[in-house]
Amino acid sequence: MDVKEKVSKAKARLLLNQPFYGTLLLSTDLSEDDKIPSACTNGVSIRYNPKWFDTLTPEQVQGVLQHEILHIVFLHCDRLKRKDAKLWNVATDYAINLLINYNLLPKEVLRDSQWEGKAAEEIYDKLPKDVNVVNISVPGPCGGSGKSGQGKGLNGKVIDELQPMPGGDETRAEIESKVIVAYEATKDKGDLPAGLTRYFEELRKSRVKWSSIFMLLYGHVPANIL
Repeated sequence: MDVKEKVSKAKARLLLNQPFYGTLLLSTDLSEDDKIPSACTNGVSIRYNPKWFDTLTPEQVQGVLQHEILHIVFLHCDRLKRKDAKLWNVATDYAINLLINYNLLPKEVLRDSQWEGKAAEEIYDKLPKDVNVVNISVPGPCGGSGKSGQGKGLNGKVIDELQPMPGGDETRAEIESKVIVAYEATKDKGDLPAGLTRYFEELRKSRVKWSSIFMLLYGHVPANIL
């Protein structure tokens, strides 16, 4: 199975079994980039190294795409601010990997139950500042450093790279609106972790003009959210 087929099948499985993720993925630019070690997001779009995806199972491709969508959902690229980018990447990976079925992620990812339910900022503040962060990557010059092992003081590797979100407050508002629309459209289909549901409900309440978003995108406001 080639990479494009793996990605297509992952999208289809997400739409069928995890429609929230699938819906957001359909509205997110997804492209290949062989100059990055593994995957990357700036909070708006997602890029992946096709050589790395080629080493993954179709199920792991699905898990990685869920991982990238969660970075977007939680606005991790916007929340980066002036934090140490590598340490923030570790903290956010710890925060979201526990929300994804373990069997859908590469085995070397960062995962630790002590961080369950913790905000990325809290994890960031508690992590040692001298950890050696290692990215998952394709071995050799085409895919990255090819380092083996895991980061010093860590129990795994980061999946991707986080870049600052472009566009500031306007982009943040657009992302929040997309998340609310996807949640409202799919909340009765498929299962979401309780922590995610609470987050979406709080986000929904905080967006005072969200009904206008439905009018803009769909031409009507669903009766169940009036």
